[in-house]
Amino acid sequence: MTAPAHGCDPAHVRPRRATRVVAALLVLVACLAVLELGLRLPRLDARMVARALYYQAVDTPVHRASDDPLLVYELRPGGRVQNVSDYGPYVVTINAHGARGPELPAEKAPDVFRILFFGSSPVYGAHVNDDQTLPAALGRLLNASAPPGRRYEVWNYGTSAYNLGQNLHLARLRLARLEPDLVLVQLYNQTGQRAFPAPAPGEPPLDVAPFFRRDPRLYLENFPPPPGVPVGLHLAALEHVAAYRTLFAFLRAQRNVAKTESPFVAAYVDSELAGLVQESRARGTGLAFVQLPCSPGDQVPWLVRLATWLGRAHVVRVHRDGRERDFYRDHPPPPILREIAGLLADELLRAGVLPDADQRPVTR
Repeated sequence: MTAPAHGCDPAHVRPRRATRVVAALLVLVACLAVLELGLRLPRLDARMVARALYYQAVDTPVHRASDDPLLVYELRPGGRVQNVSDYGPYVVTINAHGARGPELPAEKAPDVFRILFFGSSPVYGAHVNDDQTLPAALGRLLNASAPPGRRYEVWNYGTSAYNLGQNLHLARLRLARLEPDLVLVQLYNQTGQRAFPAPAPGEPPLDVAPFFRRDPRLYLENFPPPPGVPVGLHLAALEHVAAYRTLFAFLRAQRNVAKTESPFVAAYVDSELAGLVQESRARGTGLAFVQLPCSPGDQVPWLVRLATWLGRAHVVRVHRDGRERDFYRDHPPPPILREIAGLLADELLRAGVLPDADQRPVTR
């Protein structure tokens, strides 16, 4: 029998084929390594991620990056800016405790009923003066109708573009420090992704990488996994593979999406909500969630409904049907803010969360 030629012997073919496969894999690995280095060394991946994010760019000098991973940014204590809007010139002043408005002592006087008000830009008071914001107007109205021996302090902790989770978290932080009698939290922006602080004029571009290292959930908020890809695998790839996160950042940047809703926000909203309800109850602090006219149909989270049913918190709805367009704007003009403040004061009295049950209504 004649032996097969060497060129047709499977024993010789298999090693050559395996060698080619290994060589191809090595070339692929080398290309990926070069791509990773090419993205990482000049920080192209970080710059592409930064281009795809949503930024809070209103009154930037009074905002700063926060060391708290969940907050991302915060109001700058001692900050001040003058600006002009459609409503005219306005001034923003941040006190030493990081709240908008005048300086107030941390220690509460015996005759003071202290209210801390948390929310997004409708509470912060976008485009209006310090004394025209909703919390400022609420404080004036309550004091104007308060009985002798009673003073109200309303601290404005509204922060532009905060979502509900950030507001709940900030409320928990200030609850221990300032010992309020009542905490108000605006029900708004419940599942919106967190914004990043835009640099103030003259400041260098923001390095966003540290924010993602401190809280990797930011990856999922901004770059959700495609259908069928496990969340854990997607997150690990975003954290550790520059080419992968660059691809998702590039795709998002091409869509030019400023802000989106994210299902990954719900987890920390529920956690912060449970914590605030528990801590306010332990301290004997009143707690109310406020729905303003700009968001009358916002769904109340299930835990708020449960807390209300148990009598641990209240949901206060401020609304009037059939009003002109300005009444429902996110950022109403000062006269509308005063009107909303009066309605809110009456609803708080009606809910029994203010100390003077016999106090006459603010609005008639």
